[in-house]
Amino acid sequence: MPKIRFSGRIIPAAFGVHINDLPVIKWKDADYEAEMIVKILDDEVHVDCTVAKYDSLDDAYQAYRRAIDFAKATVDLAAFATGKALTVLLEKITEPNGLTRGMAFNFPDLFGRNCKYLKHACDKLLTIRPHGGTEIAST
Repeated sequence: MPKIRFSGRIIPAAFGVHINDLPVIKWKDADYEAEMIVKILDDEVHVDCTVAKYDSLDDAYQAYRRAIDFAKATVDLAAFATGKALTVLLEKITEPNGLTRGMAFNFPDLFGRNCKYLKHACDKLLTIRPHGGTEIAST
């Protein structure tokens, strides 16, 4: 099964958050299957994912949707438990071939349109860029 990693950071980075030894999260529904684990060391966040398939940007987006939810839940619990204002960003993806790229969100269908079109833009959210570079793909 393909392995991917989402990487990011906690903001603000001043607290040096460290959370390890979390259990593996198993996700399975009619459309998607994956195992994920969240790791945080000195405000750096990694979500390691083993996915059923990885053939397209849609597969990356499906994994990202779950990974960001689990990373946010972990950081939100840490924030609540410590009384610190924390948030998390996942900014990079390491694909099964070992290539690490930056991620950015793209909403081209929303430009100049009414909010009722938001649903139609959701399929075009994820853009993957080479580190420091030009957009190379968009769903």
